[in-house]
Amino acid sequence: ADVSVTNASPAVNVVNQTDINGQLQLLNLPAAANTYHVVVSKNGYSTDQTVASSADNPNPANPDTSIVTSQVTNLTLAIDRVGSLLVRALDQSSCDVLGAVTVRITGERLIGSSPDVPAYDQTFATDAAGQFLVSNLPWDNYTLTVTSAGDDVAGVTPPDTIRLNPGSSVTAAVILAPHQSDTARIIVRDIGTHAPIANASVTVNDGGSYSSTLITDQGVLEQRSWIGGPGQSTYGDPTKYATVSGAIDTGVPNLISLTSVPTPATTSEDFYSTANRDDGNTTAEWVTAAGLIRLPPDPIVPGQYALSAQAQSKKLDSVTGQITDVILTATATGQSISYAVAADGTNFEPVTPGVAHTFVNAGSDLRWRVTLATADPATTPTVSNLTLNYTQLLRPVVDGTLTSSTFDSGGPTNYTTLSWEPASQPPSAGANAVRFQVAASGADTAGGSPTVDAAGNPGTIPLLTKNIGDATSTVFLTQSFVAGANDTIDSIDLKIAQHGTPTTTVTAFIYSDSANAPGNNISGSGQELTIAIPSDGGSTWQNSWLTQSFAPHTALVNNTKYWLVLQVSGSNSAKYWTVVRSNVDSTYPAGTAKVGGALNNLDELCLPVLPNTGCDIAFQIRRSGVVETPTTPTNFIGPDGTANTYYSTSGDSVHASLSGLRYLRYRLFLHTDDPLVTPTISRVSIIKNNACTPPGQVFFSPLPASGAYNVDVIAAGYQSASIPITINGNVSQYVDLTPNP
Repeated sequence: ADVSVTNASPAVNVVNQTDINGQLQLLNLPAAANTYHVVVSKNGYSTDQTVASSADNPNPANPDTSIVTSQVTNLTLAIDRVGSLLVRALDQSSCDVLGAVTVRITGERLIGSSPDVPAYDQTFATDAAGQFLVSNLPWDNYTLTVTSAGDDVAGVTPPDTIRLNPGSSVTAAVILAPHQSDTARIIVRDIGTHAPIANASVTVNDGGSYSSTLITDQGVLEQRSWIGGPGQSTYGDPTKYATVSGAIDTGVPNLISLTSVPTPATTSEDFYSTANRDDGNTTAEWVTAAGLIRLPPDPIVPGQYALSAQAQSKKLDSVTGQITDVILTATATGQSISYAVAADGTNFEPVTPGVAHTFVNAGSDLRWRVTLATADPATTPTVSNLTLNYTQLLRPVVDGTLTSSTFDSGGPTNYTTLSWEPASQPPSAGANAVRFQVAASGADTAGGSPTVDAAGNPGTIPLLTKNIGDATSTVFLTQSFVAGANDTIDSIDLKIAQHGTPTTTVTAFIYSDSANAPGNNISGSGQELTIAIPSDGGSTWQNSWLTQSFAPHTALVNNTKYWLVLQVSGSNSAKYWTVVRSNVDSTYPAGTAKVGGALNNLDELCLPVLPNTGCDIAFQIRRSGVVETPTTPTNFIGPDGTANTYYSTSGDSVHASLSGLRYLRYRLFLHTDDPLVTPTISRVSIIKNNACTPPGQVFFSPLPASGAYNVDVIAAGYQSASIPITINGNVSQYVDLTPNP
């Protein structure tokens, strides 16, 4: 590492490099107080340095140092490989990228206090592609804050601080909505792992006329039980997994641990030797010539014995393991003999000869204790043989590995954060007690000619029509359909015509479904119609399909409802567009076509010709003809994107190279340095999201006014929560839920 040491007076300017141990020694430097400035750097690494006190940073955490005559000044600076952070800005309603959005990135590490001065605090603006890339970024936990006017933050992915590990690349997103005076973003999390909770019902009310409920997204791939065992290739049964090797135990519900093997063992004492005698805790007479223990002679009255005494052994077990139970047997004469055994070397528990005893205080230090007593000083009880049959749990100090089944997220997916519980493990298990790697893949595809997926060709003649763009109330036209396969959209077929010569444009989008209405745009900026569109004056135009290519292709998931959305860029009562419709909902019975001036306020497309019927739009979705075959991910990697590293901290960011892939598996490694303890895992969570649906978050905008509100949250498997919240502007609030017992 390059080290620069400078001082103004006396003048010093030294540039040198650290040795193989990361150290640099400089000799015979002139004395100076608090003015030596040190900078350490290395190509591909971050930079660390001392900081001079200033008005902006009056109390630096690592101030410029001093050199004192005849003394050694020690200084430690820390650097590591730099990473990168890609930040995207997306519109909440359209999922379009947003340029010229300014985002402040603030690190958690401080270089000064009172006031706090972050080591990293920079502001960037998104480009025309709605993103910016920050390279050479030091490892830290970072917070994103949108500073541009006119935007409210509707969501952030990931929802908490962004953990950037050394040498890693992380992708984050800010989801924006038009500014309103009063809004509330609610983030629902698991209280233990801080993983966002999907399908949570969130209600915000002011105790009066306002009450609104939203549902958090499907944000987590999660597994909590492995008791079903191995052999499951594709995730279906939530208690099963793919493979296991080594010393892994999944036989306890909701728990993974290292296997303990109950091993019987025996130790005996015949008293012909004092090798096992604990001299410090033995007062009885150990008669090796006779092979017994007895009360010691009375030191005052010859021929009599002391009234009580005890004998105790040293540690007897030679193999390190957890002793759980024991059966003591003994050959003894006389009465008033009691026995006790300790499994941990300290807590002696009374035992009855010949009766199995389970230790309250299990451990790995087996010792016995015998207490002798007599009421007649002329006689003594004796013990001439003692045997301990015990059970010891032996845990191999080797790795155990478990590989999950393959999760199918349904399409290209961003994976952001890997969390597990418990997040901390027994210290004696060692630094490598719990480690993970993650693998993801797309799908094997076989190409073919485009095929019609969803066909909406009304058969009633004459065909009916609907105008769009002839009024401000008709600039959106939508119709639902259900995908017939896992594929992508190649093109759309429309029966559309011009009335007059429209100066407006028509753009087609694909939206997800939300409560039988368009939810989120999943097609980016959509596809503006560029096909040659005829005039509606012709007698046969309604019978002809016009094909508009749809690129980039939008992914469809089999048996999932979507919405084709046509948006007109303006309205003109004399120059507009006309589409064909049916008089019944015969083709798409799942959803009636709708029209309106805004997607969140759609009216029915038309009055039905027949009672209780609707009006389907004539269109066809052509799939690309690509047949997907699920693939099993095998590229297990760690936080730097290689197979040489592991996720070892719960909450780490998943490497960006796995984003955009559909199938995912995790691999767990357990290890212990101490056979007496085992690391455990009770839950694994991987946060996932699509481009503009931040996990575990809902956004209420606008709220009617500032003031006191209440937030009520209900989620399956969790205790419900109700908290007060004060709204004064744009407020974000975490709600942490506790799992049911």
